[in-house]
Amino acid sequence: MPQISIIIPVYKVEKYLPECLDSVLAQTFTDFEAICIDDGSPDNCGKILADYAQKDKRIQVITQENQGVSEARNNGLKQAKGDYICFLDSDDALADTFLEEMYDKIVSTGSDIISCNAQNAPFKKGSVSKVRGNVRTYDAVFDRFLAKNPKIVSSIWAKLYKKSVLKDIWFPKGVQMGQDLVFLYPVLYQAKQASYLPEKLYFYRVREGSTTHSNFSEKKIVGNIQIATHWHDYFKDKELYPETRRLLNKRIARQIFKATIWAPRKYDREHVDKWYTLSRPLVWDLKQKGIYQPEYLGIKNRLKSWWFLRG
Repeated sequence: MPQISIIIPVYKVEKYLPECLDSVLAQTFTDFEAICIDDGSPDNCGKILADYAQKDKRIQVITQENQGVSEARNNGLKQAKGDYICFLDSDDALADTFLEEMYDKIVSTGSDIISCNAQNAPFKKGSVSKVRGNVRTYDAVFDRFLAKNPKIVSSIWAKLYKKSVLKDIWFPKGVQMGQDLVFLYPVLYQAKQASYLPEKLYFYRVREGSTTHSNFSEKKIVGNIQIATHWHDYFKDKELYPETRRLLNKRIARQIFKATIWAPRKYDREHVDKWYTLSRPLVWDLKQKGIYQPEYLGIKNRLKSWWFLRG
């Protein structure tokens, strides 16, 4: 049985997939399986995956009809045999020592999760991090995450998880964007101990046209509201320290405010009235349900929220 399972959802990335898989096969830690889920990709990804699987038995391929990245990752989790889980996007890459350094530190500290830093620089085989520093281990994981101490990237990648901490947590279906955030918050809540490694061992690619970096849209408004709603629904009956509850409510309020009130003026002033017409009834409904609580915003944003809802 492999120690680590790497889960890689694949869709329309034939240009970047070989680089991703090469970085996996170049790992100095070799006791892993790479579960690649072909999410009905219409390009050449299927053939690329088949070629790599034939070359190295650690590459496993699951083929499914197009169901989206959440279902692809969920199917990967169902098949994973490793005691530890790593998520890798198929247009990203790992430094050669990613698994070795992350595994060594998570085992030696007894942590449930370990995070490292990421960089946007192009990946090159043999890449190692130029940033060095001691691993930091801490408890009260979710509380510290919300307090940004230490500051951890809000992503599922650039992390190694003990498989047991992911029990009964799945990526959400039907969420238009930000599935990582919906998944990560419950995981951090369940974790008893986490570690942070300052080294930059993950290579993150910013692509034009991706949902995160594309122009402002209805999808972004609805997607961010869905994220906030999932946070509220999951944690509403959970035991949290008063300060943790305050920080969570603040994050939910800011998530909704930035998506519906702040972002249109920032990114698409030409059509701001259109976005406000779309958003206003949604925000009113969230406020009535107690999901959007503008009192957790700063004074200036509370006034902007009042003006917005006033219409």
